[in-house]
Amino acid sequence: DKFPNYRGWKFSQNDRIRQDIIKHFRTYDDLDLKEFEKKWDIDFHEYFSKELDSMKEFINDGLVELTDTQMVMTGLGREFTPRICEVFDSYAGRDLYDHTLQKVFQMVPESVD
Repeated sequence: DKFPNYRGWKFSQNDRIRQDIIKHFRTYDDLDLKEFEKKWDIDFHEYFSKELDSMKEFINDGLVELTDTQMVMTGLGREFTPRICEVFDSYAGRDLYDHTLQKVFQMVPESVD
């Protein structure tokens, strides 16, 4: 068996799964969870339970929509693609959400003059 290598690092199965989700989500802005589960033989919601818990802030802020079968980045979420995808990066090494901020962004109401 050959293992994928990147600059001398051997990728684990977990690395390949995470690489696939990040690459796909960054490229297409959506992910068919059932297809992904079938491809990798995992239960998406169980496998990524910690990550999905962390994504609640992005979901609440309207950056990502999540159902049982699909994850979709909204138009506004595309502006935050690297930060959203970082949730699935096990090597990112920082808090997934800056809790010193109230929100990732805040909508400012338009003034009516």
